[in-house]
Amino acid sequence: MNYANLFAEDTISITDRIKLIPGIKLEEDAYVGFEPLPSLRASWKVNDTNLLWAAVSRAVRAPTPFDRDAQGGGPPPLLIGGSDFQSEKLNAYEVGYRSQLSPKASLSVSTFYNDYTSLRSIDFTPTFFPVAFANFARGNSYGVETWGTYRVADWWRLSAGFNVQHENFTFAVPLTPGILGPFEAPFVSTLVNQTIGYTGDDPNHQVSLRSSMDLPHGVTLDGELREVGSLPNPPVPSYIEFNTRIGWTVSPSLRLSLSGFNLLHDHHVEFGAAPAVEVGRSFLANVHVTF
Repeated sequence: MNYANLFAEDTISITDRIKLIPGIKLEEDAYVGFEPLPSLRASWKVNDTNLLWAAVSRAVRAPTPFDRDAQGGGPPPLLIGGSDFQSEKLNAYEVGYRSQLSPKASLSVSTFYNDYTSLRSIDFTPTFFPVAFANFARGNSYGVETWGTYRVADWWRLSAGFNVQHENFTFAVPLTPGILGPFEAPFVSTLVNQTIGYTGDDPNHQVSLRSSMDLPHGVTLDGELREVGSLPNPPVPSYIEFNTRIGWTVSPSLRLSLSGFNLLHDHHVEFGAAPAVEVGRSFLANVHVTF
């Protein structure tokens, strides 16, 4: 399989405070051929401490061998790849605001609206079984992201982030009414729930708090507390976890560090139906030598 792409971007200063950034990526895909992926960003520097920006862009997820050639279940297989599976498409719209509130504090707020078409779904083959991948799902998501930082002292920085999103997805089943008799309603319901569930299986919010300290003698201490919302289908409960890292610059050529991940619990589930693979507590020691 052959793939190729070309990317170009330019920054155009309309005035000293207003800029446009047009860009385009031309992608040649082995399955669907030529895909143009344009983008346009604009920014307005209201004053020395406030900036407004907006963006619109197009993106795709090109088909993979799994989308076209999958063989699942059986034998005989119950699910196969779609021989005519096309790219999943996204048109994204964003508006944001950034401010340097003071020499010690900054704030960033952005909103987004994502319009998805031709998302992966399930369709019936001419013999009804096996079912095959198709592009009958579509939907949208929208939300807000915020991020702020505060310098408590020259050696200590705090930051916090929060995002919330809402998702709407729909699925059209191209099926002749009544063709499956009494089995039609539960079977179609299962297809819809599985397709839409996995497509929109994302947390509706996430929160993070971070601390970074530059201590004497080349020692740094970082910590992050995060909370991730629950997943709808398959259901996964929300969780709170803490990561930390301590580093020591022994010399310009030697750095040591020790990191700990997911320290609040022995293990937790982040994604997947039972029996799901759980993420456990872990540690990482690192020695970095430059010569």
